[in-house]
Amino acid sequence: MTNERSNSENLSPNKYHEVVGKLKIGFNKLNNKFINLLEENQKIKQQCKNLQEQNQEILRISSDLNEKNQEILEKCQEILHENSSSIEKNKEVLCISDNLKKQLQERDKQFEKLQQHTQNQKNEELQQLQQLEIISQNLEKNLEILEVDEIDENIIKILKENNEQNNNINKSM
Repeated sequence: MTNERSNSENLSPNKYHEVVGKLKIGFNKLNNKFINLLEENQKIKQQCKNLQEQNQEILRISSDLNEKNQEILEKCQEILHENSSSIEKNKEVLCISDNLKKQLQERDKQFEKLQQHTQNQKNEELQQLQQLEIISQNLEKNLEILEVDEIDENIIKILKENNEQNNNINKSM
């Protein structure tokens, strides 16, 4: 310290004022920089606080979205389960429907066969009725001929023809 005193004592008053002036200027510059840094630090702290608040808001929104996504996911799973169930039921219904279609087709075939058989029977009966009608007409003719007083060869011939026709009809029945 004695060395420092001796140095400061050795300084001339002008030099002393000059050093003090430079020190004041240096101090003021440092002080201004310090103030600027404090202000900048304050701004950064405020920005940090704002970012933290924004981050909290984003976290809250994210949490809400996660909850909603979870709800949607659960609903989707329910719907998928219901769809799965519906698909299975539809498969069962399709299977039953196919079986019913096959049964219906089989019934249609049976009905068609029955209709054909019925139509064949009707045709057969109609043919038999027509044949019986012819036989009946031949018998009536024969009876008329038999009522005639004289029977000649023509009458016998007609009776034979009628009888032969009746026999042919009977054979075909």
